[in-house]
Amino acid sequence: VTLGLCQVVSGLIGTCPTLSRSPYLEKASPFGWPVSPNDWTFLKQEEWSERYMLCGGEAQSPMDIATSGSCVMNGGQDGLISDASDYGTVGKGTVHLSSYMRSASVKGDFGSLYLKDTEGHTVQYTAHEVHLSTDSWHTLDGQSRVAELMIFHKPKDHRDMLKDGVVVSVMFEHNESADDAIFSYMGFPQGHEELEVDEDSSWPTLTQQLNLKEAVKEATAGASYMYQGSVPVPPCSETVKYLVLDKALHVHPAQTEKLRKALECFAGGYKKRLPVANPTYNCRNILKNSLQVDGHHQDRTCKEAHESGTSYRAAACWDYGASAAHLAQCVKSPIDLDASLATAGSDAESLQFMMKAVKNVTVQATNYTLDALPNSYGVRAGVPNFGSVIVSGRNFLLHKLSVKPISSHSYEGKHHVAEIQVEGIMDGDGLRKLSEISGVHSGGHADTHRRLSTEGAQAGTQEYHRLILSFPLEAGADNSLLDQLGLPVAKYRDLIAHGKKYTVEHVDLKAGLQQAMSGNWFWYRGGMTVPGCPDWGVRWLVFEKALPISMAQLNYLDLKVSGMDSTRLDGPKMDAAAYKATVFLKNLPPLAVDKHTTCIDEEWNYDDPSCWAEKFPVCREGQRQSPIQIHRCHIK
Repeated sequence: VTLGLCQVVSGLIGTCPTLSRSPYLEKASPFGWPVSPNDWTFLKQEEWSERYMLCGGEAQSPMDIATSGSCVMNGGQDGLISDASDYGTVGKGTVHLSSYMRSASVKGDFGSLYLKDTEGHTVQYTAHEVHLSTDSWHTLDGQSRVAELMIFHKPKDHRDMLKDGVVVSVMFEHNESADDAIFSYMGFPQGHEELEVDEDSSWPTLTQQLNLKEAVKEATAGASYMYQGSVPVPPCSETVKYLVLDKALHVHPAQTEKLRKALECFAGGYKKRLPVANPTYNCRNILKNSLQVDGHHQDRTCKEAHESGTSYRAAACWDYGASAAHLAQCVKSPIDLDASLATAGSDAESLQFMMKAVKNVTVQATNYTLDALPNSYGVRAGVPNFGSVIVSGRNFLLHKLSVKPISSHSYEGKHHVAEIQVEGIMDGDGLRKLSEISGVHSGGHADTHRRLSTEGAQAGTQEYHRLILSFPLEAGADNSLLDQLGLPVAKYRDLIAHGKKYTVEHVDLKAGLQQAMSGNWFWYRGGMTVPGCPDWGVRWLVFEKALPISMAQLNYLDLKVSGMDSTRLDGPKMDAAAYKATVFLKNLPPLAVDKHTTCIDEEWNYDDPSCWAEKFPVCREGQRQSPIQIHRCHIK
């Protein structure tokens, strides 16, 4: 139905959608996550940090910006942003009303912004999205403005703003003779034009094009104030730099009123997070007319989190204070998977999967994942298991299945909404070591299982051999394997949310994962994607094809730490040569399950059995070597 926007938002009962609260919202976050956190409300901003630790951090946004005083560092002349920006013209687009940001937004190629790093090198940021709201997010000298436009920028070579982002904020003030081009483009003209509002609270832009450079030129010609801030809504990641422009553009009151009514209807309101004060005794520096951007700025928040014992609640703080040697040894995962960069091959016979349906499985939520541990045996072994995987002749018992919201690994820069991890321990490591890491003892859970993920330091020197199979999940239909784990079954919702155990009667990994296992897979040796630094590291077998998960199932993963806060973004940095030597597509490296990547000239040992043949050729060439894997089904 085509109706004037004013009539839609104020004249028709039932037009405005009902907004519900859940762990995740299906719409992607404008900062880069595949879904948006949704377990919070603008009405109770004081509770945000209880669910999302970083929301109580030291570098939060928006902020009240003092334009003078001891916290303001004067730089160059007014108009720097005009010279540093190369904004262009965009054509027709789609306007989306966001209940997450409480803004109207449009995506497009809006041009570039050129800033300087700490060494004076030029850094290009591309403007890919604009957000418009009333009233303003920021205040200047305690004064709010009638509206604010946020221009989102990401580094040119990045897919999104998850690791680094810059926002240029443009303020507005009322003028009865104005008719702002940005408001008109987005569907809020001074006149009475009609709009067709879709079910997803979107509509086409009203005008044919927008020249952003021309639209904001008066503001960019004035002063700018840069500060280190955060995402202005949960999870409040402290990864954003703001350039707030002092000089306001003019907009007609009728235009802001149309935007306000639209936000009240389709976004649940227009009131946003209150600006954070900047105390003079321990203030954040405000750089007036500066183009210099620093690196990460979450150290103050992470320092307090480590001192208070809460750093486990945010992956951004897990490695705070770690030495370069520790990072090189321990932070080897996650990585970005890219088939075009990996060493390709075809070596399917090097992997053998033996998975069987098992009965009686205990399920319990940890801080980061929903874990399922079998109390029976998929294959004969000393510990309960879902089966096993044989890799280059070594048998790994699959003793734990975990479901995590937001995939740890990314795929060509993109994270999926969730992932399944199946963890295996090399047969022979023993029940004692297995019980240390999984809480399993004689088929049951240890009482401390809920806390295991927060106590990674205790796992730092364990010497067991871990293989993890990883399967990405994308939003879609119900997942049959997750259905077997009780997702979404109403009686388990509260048990999951409170970390209580429950038991399901039947779990069939093979049936649930076979579709992905028949496709491409990556192999690499890495580390944990949660706190911890096992001596042997982790061998990762990551499957490329995404399996489905419904939003109902995803929203049953109501864990203590959100998927955004449990995903490490700063994995190892590798150039093309290092990546090719580390990541293998559908084949295994020669020493895939040995401790070292190459054979060293020393006496033989059990760390690198594949190297025995270097001094004892019969170990490789012999036709009657022991031990062997005996398959009972093949015995005649």
